[in-house]
Amino acid sequence: MVIGGIFVILMLLKFTLEDDGYSPTPQERAAAEKINMNGPMKGMMEAMSHVYPPSMNPAKLPEPDGAGAELYKTFCVRCHGLINPAMRTPEEWREISADMFKRTDKLYNTMGMLLLMKLPTTRERKAIVDYLTSHALKAADTKALPEPDSAGAVLFSVRCSQCHTLPDTGFHKAAEWRGVVDRMRSNMRAMRKPVISDDEAGKISAYLEKHS
Repeated sequence: MVIGGIFVILMLLKFTLEDDGYSPTPQERAAAEKINMNGPMKGMMEAMSHVYPPSMNPAKLPEPDGAGAELYKTFCVRCHGLINPAMRTPEEWREISADMFKRTDKLYNTMGMLLLMKLPTTRERKAIVDYLTSHALKAADTKALPEPDSAGAVLFSVRCSQCHTLPDTGFHKAAEWRGVVDRMRSNMRAMRKPVISDDEAGKISAYLEKHS
């Protein structure tokens, strides 16, 4: 049963990699190596790199040496890269975490994953969720956006909501927004989504800078 489960997993990974043909970036490979992912799960992360934002540098996590970050790096990168906690709201992280724990439990119990992975304890799961929610995205009040009919506000509402909940305009300092927008454009490109144009990026950045 166990050997059969492992065989199924490896065949699924082989099919996914051959079907997609996506090559991860050097940064993604480096992040995977740094956190000592094993072979099969590393392959899964690479195959799904275009589904999630590019893996962030572990050193740039909030409180990177804290217990919560260590648990996040240990348990949450076996199927995908490190996602910035600021990409999701607290409510979204609670829902996502519950779903991920269900998935890992199912894999562990039904597909022989006990030979490939260690499940987080109840206490460790709570610590992971607490870590993610404490550094999560602060959502914008979409009914109270400043200058809602301006070009910047419209582009911000339409383009930035394609990948995540709209952040509050005060979530970053004015000087930080342009870099954030540029990073989101890189994420969109890596995830094969329609990328915000230079003109759109300029208007969105100017709007966020003005109302940060």
